[in-house]
Amino acid sequence: RYASQCNISDILATGGIPVGLQYFVGVPENRNESIDFTHADLDSVKNGIRHEMERAKTDNFGIVRTETTHFLMGATAIGGTQSLDQIRPRNGAVPGDYVVLLGEVGGFAAAAYGFEQDIGMPEDLRDEFLSIIAREPPIPVNQSTKLTNHGLGNGGIDISDGPGVDLPTLASA
Repeated sequence: RYASQCNISDILATGGIPVGLQYFVGVPENRNESIDFTHADLDSVKNGIRHEMERAKTDNFGIVRTETTHFLMGATAIGGTQSLDQIRPRNGAVPGDYVVLLGEVGGFAAAAYGFEQDIGMPEDLRDEFLSIIAREPPIPVNQSTKLTNHGLGNGGIDISDGPGVDLPTLASA
């Protein structure tokens, strides 16, 4: 699910509309006890992917399963725009542009902290609450589409996988 969210966020950040996702799962030919990927596990992966595609209103372009030497998983999001003018490159911001944040920042870090620490909630409530934060961050399809359709934004950066890499870029804008 996380791979779905990150790939969809990348498309949205650059002004695109996500259209679909395709996945690849490589399962070791000579499985050992530490890597035992069952059909039930594959079904769980498919269900998570399907859920994220429904949330982002995208299509399933298929899941490819093959035997490999190591466990592998990959995802590719496909998206598009109505015109080339709607593309927001990562380095397209210019002095005077506004910074618009679609979604929340820090949810994954808060969830990780909450799972590691006793935050004073009953365990079942804590686990339910924190897993929602970690598994179901907002996917701002409608907001991003509105910005794109109105020609707003010169640049776009996806920070769903952490702002660390892009923080210097944001700070210098």
